[in-house]
Amino acid sequence: ACYYITQREITQEEINKEEILLERYCKMFERLYGESSVTPNHHLHLHLMDGIRNFGPVHSFWCYAFERYNGMFGQFRHSN
Repeated sequence: ACYYITQREITQEEINKEEILLERYCKMFERLYGESSVTPNHHLHLHLMDGIRNFGPVHSFWCYAFERYNGMFGQFRHSN
């Protein structure tokens, strides 16, 4: 999955493959480690391909989406 994400060029076919691979990863992670181990970043990975479709390879926008969401999550009240 990381191979496709980090390429400087990516085709629509590779984006579609990546979407499937990331979804498989998230489901397998939850199965192996339990629902309580799943973090918001796991969910955000499922939206990464939308960013690539909209803005091109991740080299052009690397961490902006995750940083934006981290700022939003930081404003929520939480126990730790």
